[in-house]
Amino acid sequence: QKNGCTRCVCDRGQSRCHTHTCPPRTCEKGQTKVKRAGRCCDECVAAKGSCLYELTVRYHGDMWNGTDCEFCTCERGQVLCQRAQCARVECPTVDQTPHGK
Repeated sequence: QKNGCTRCVCDRGQSRCHTHTCPPRTCEKGQTKVKRAGRCCDECVAAKGSCLYELTVRYHGDMWNGTDCEFCTCERGQVLCQRAQCARVECPTVDQTPHGK
């Protein structure tokens, strides 16, 4: 994938790329047109309800990795971050006696 609009595949040693063309987009009243990172086409998002997180504008419904095992979402203009719940890892008990003693 070169960018959000161009996807390439390797077929028998040859690279073939296809560029997606986005249809014209007209947003409804109260929405604004945005181009999200990694996406090809513009999207319409509510003008109100966006969030600012570490100098990056996020939009309602966006989810991203925060810091220190947190994931964050933008909900109606509020950044909500939660600590990720990781599964507990159990390791087998191993005899720590040095070999030969």
